[in-house]
Amino acid sequence: MVRPSPGLLPAAWHIQPARVHARACIVRRVSRARFDARKRAVAALLPAALALAAAGSASAAVKARPHASFLATTTGSFSLTLDTRAANEILAGVAVPGEAVQHPISRILVVCPKATPTEYISELHVGFPGARLRLKRGRYSFTRSYTENAAKLVHFGTGAIETVAGVKVSVTGTVANAKLIKGTVSVQAPGCSLKSSRYSAEYFGRVP
Repeated sequence: MVRPSPGLLPAAWHIQPARVHARACIVRRVSRARFDARKRAVAALLPAALALAAAGSASAAVKARPHASFLATTTGSFSLTLDTRAANEILAGVAVPGEAVQHPISRILVVCPKATPTEYISELHVGFPGARLRLKRGRYSFTRSYTENAAKLVHFGTGAIETVAGVKVSVTGTVANAKLIKGTVSVQAPGCSLKSSRYSAEYFGRVP
């Protein structure tokens, strides 16, 4: 097909490219407006979506059993007791030597190293100030660092009990499941320290 020379084209032929260009500009403006509207809608919905995700994470996270005693023991080294009042609260407990103690008994017991093989062992009893379990990275956990000024050092053989002040304690814990709390514990006291050690405190029984 032979294209007519420009001088012979009808006026409408010369106008056509301008119309196409104008229509393209309108389409681009409409597309841009729709894109901006969608972006604003997504931005408006994002906070609500994040809030729902956080709520879902909190509801799905495992909580410790309430009114329960959790016990961890490492023979010849230490023991740790954590009593819960609620699923997100660990009760405070004082250092009370002996087995005939009443709940709550959240506390730490450290077996002190002996100076000589024939020496009787000594135990350091340390209280616990309580803790709130908070949701972090999908799990409930706590961290407590404190100074115990009323720890009890029990000397077996003589039965003497000393009060020890200035004991530095650090305890962390994460709820692994409703019947298990895992974490670390360290105690610094003159002549009776426990370096940072891992523990697994298992459900031991129900407490009032």
